[in-house]
Amino acid sequence: MDLLEYQGKQFFASFGIPTSDGQAVSDVDAAVAAADAVGYPVVVKAQVHVGGRGKAGGVKLANNADEARTHATDILGLDIKGHIVRTVWIEHASDIATEYYVSFTLDRSAKKHLGMLSAEGGVEIETVAVENPDAIAKIWVDPVDGLTDEQCRAWVAAANLDPDATEGLVDLLTKLYTAYSDGDADLAEVNPLIITTDGRVHALDAKVTLDANAQYRHDGWEVYDATQVRDEREEAAHAKGPAVRGSRGFGRHHRQRRRPGHEHAGRGQPGGRLGGQLPRHRRRRQRRRDGRGARDHQPRPPGQVHLHQHLRWHHPG
Repeated sequence: MDLLEYQGKQFFASFGIPTSDGQAVSDVDAAVAAADAVGYPVVVKAQVHVGGRGKAGGVKLANNADEARTHATDILGLDIKGHIVRTVWIEHASDIATEYYVSFTLDRSAKKHLGMLSAEGGVEIETVAVENPDAIAKIWVDPVDGLTDEQCRAWVAAANLDPDATEGLVDLLTKLYTAYSDGDADLAEVNPLIITTDGRVHALDAKVTLDANAQYRHDGWEVYDATQVRDEREEAAHAKGPAVRGSRGFGRHHRQRRRPGHEHAGRGQPGGRLGGQLPRHRRRRQRRRDGRGARDHQPRPPGQVHLHQHLRWHHPG
C-alpha cells in the first residue's frame, strides 16, 4: 500500500518525526487559502504515486497568493507519467543547509531490517548506488534487538554526516525505525532528510509503503486504501478480499510448481512444472492407448516419490 507524500508525512508525524507544516487540497481556491494559512513562501507539490514530479513541473515555489494560484492551476490536472494530479500539498518552504538520505526496508536474504544512510540526499538513491556506492552506509537491524542510539551514532559517523547534528539525527533515525517497524511498513524513506539553516533535523519528503495485510491492526488505514491506484482487474480482486488479490489467471489450484534452480521456467518449458511433459493423467491415458500398463512405466527413484508410492510400485500385494 503506497502512500502519497502528504500521507507519508502524516504517518511520520504520528511517530514524532518533524515534518513541514502543510495542507492537502484538491482545488485552486483551497490551495490559495492553505498557502495563506501556512505562510509564505510555500511549496506547491503534486501528489501522485510516481517519482519525477519536479522535472515534470509538479513542484513549484510560491512567494505570494498570486503565484500560489498560478501554480495550483497549472499542477492540478497535470499528467505526470500517466498519473493525473488530483491533490496538491501546500507546505511552508524550508531553509535548507544540507540534504541527506535515509531509508529502512527488509533484507529478506539476511532476515533483518536494512537501513541505508547517505550524505548524498536529494537525488535518486539508485543513482548513488551505481555512481558512488561507498557513499551509502548500511546497517542491518535484528528485529528482536531493535535499533539502539549507539548503533545510530556509529551509523551517522560511517555516513560522514555533520557531527554537530548527530544528536538530532540519532533522534530522527530511531523514530523513523519505530515508524517503520511498529507501523508495519515495507519501506520508510526520507529523501531528502535535511538540516535547516538554524540546525534543525527535518523530514522534507516521505516515501512510505505499508503492508496491506496488517490493515486490520491499524485504525484509519482506510484513508490510505482509498487513494490506491488500481486497474479494473486489481480493483475487482481487491473488492473480493486478499485471497484473490494479485492473481493473474491462476487460481489456487493452478499455481505453477517450479523445480529448484528453475524459478523462471514457465508452463511447458524445460524446468517448468510440466518439464516439457504432459500432465500425469494424460500420460497415463497415453500409456493405455499405447498398450502399456502402469508397471511398464519406469517409476522415478524412490527418493523422489512418497513412501506409499514406492511400496505400491515395488511391493505389490
